[in-house]
Amino acid sequence: MKFINSFLLENRKLFISIFVIWICASVSGVIFGSKLNNETYPDVFGMVTDSFADSPTVATMILNQADYLIKMFLIVIISSACVFFSPFIYFAAVLDAFSSGLGAALIVRTYSLKGSLMSFFIHVLPLSVSLPLYFVMFVSGLKFSLSSRSTIMHQRVFERRKQWASYIWFQLTVCICIFTVDVIKAFFCKGIIVFLN
Repeated sequence: MKFINSFLLENRKLFISIFVIWICASVSGVIFGSKLNNETYPDVFGMVTDSFADSPTVATMILNQADYLIKMFLIVIISSACVFFSPFIYFAAVLDAFSSGLGAALIVRTYSLKGSLMSFFIHVLPLSVSLPLYFVMFVSGLKFSLSSRSTIMHQRVFERRKQWASYIWFQLTVCICIFTVDVIKAFFCKGIIVFLN
């Protein structure tokens, strides 16, 4: 946690920009979810209900999270290639925040008080651990994409490749940490869903 705090403090401006966008997108997801009509969007409500009524297996939850994490990783790496692609990192943050807010709102609406407890244990509690890691991923992607291209272009090819290799390894390490949290979350969620059903 010390490393995460120091890294985000060193890149305060980038962190604040990501944080503000994430909060706005998350609130938008909550508002959108609270205004969705069951008659207008029955598929969305059906998806939420089916997800928790059948109590998905731990393996299914882990595979879904792995698929989502791989997509986020690829978006960040591709966005880091060029300063013109860096806005896509904000897109990844918006996608993550909006889906979290929307999911939380729909769970609460579908299950009322039980949904509030479920949303807390499934969304809020795990996010308190994984969200700082996501912020490290986003901020490091922005930092790398916005680094001085003129300095990089004057480096040798070997040095550039080494820089890219160390950057990708860093992002992979962050993803492994997030995935570890997701695995623990899957076992935790399984127990919570069984208990609340």
